Amino acid sequence: GYPYNNTGRTRINGLWDDGIAFINTGRGRDLGGALTAVDTTGMEGVRIKWTAGTLLQNARVYALRLQYRIGHSGPFADVLHDGAPVEYVVQTDSHAQTIGPVDLPAEAADQPYVQLLWRYYHVEGLSGARAQLRLDDIVVAGVLDMFEDLGAFAEWWLAGGCAAADNCGGADLNRDGRVDLGDFAIIAAQWLSMD
Repeated sequence: GYPYNNTGRTRINGLWDDGIAFINTGRGRDLGGALTAVDTTGMEGVRIKWTAGTLLQNARVYALRLQYRIGHSGPFADVLHDGAPVEYVVQTDSHAQTIGPVDLPAEAADQPYVQLLWRYYHVEGLSGARAQLRLDDIVVAGVLDMFEDLGAFAEWWLAGGCAAADNCGGADLNRDGRVDLGDFAIIAAQWLSMD
């Protein structure tokens, strides 16, 4: 079967309000990580913030490294901060850390499809149980010019019949065919989502 919510062997576990957890057990099917796709169209200065933690330290050292690629093929590249990969390396049991916000590379901005990968990988140690790490609270947001974005949004206020091709100039953020308070709530959440 698939390794979701198994109680033994290699698995991904749902942790309810604490996100998801990864652990490999060396049974011939290792986990690679968590993958998500985002649309950064119209966004500049895209930033990511996330929480990582250690459920079980165990003997072998594992980490979660943030990587990206534009499109759905080709190699992933590390997201760097001050020249070093952005990652969480196993700590003591029950440790948790908020990472970021960190900037995605500029080429990942204003793209219709960007994949983000939190790669779960082996760092060191040749024997013993592997670390169990968790991932939670992922926030991806563009750095916005509040007045510029609000002005562009206001031009479409209460517009209906937004076609999927342009979503009323991008103002129909929830893509329900109209520009209203639902869309404004999305803008407000972006303004508030980053420290």
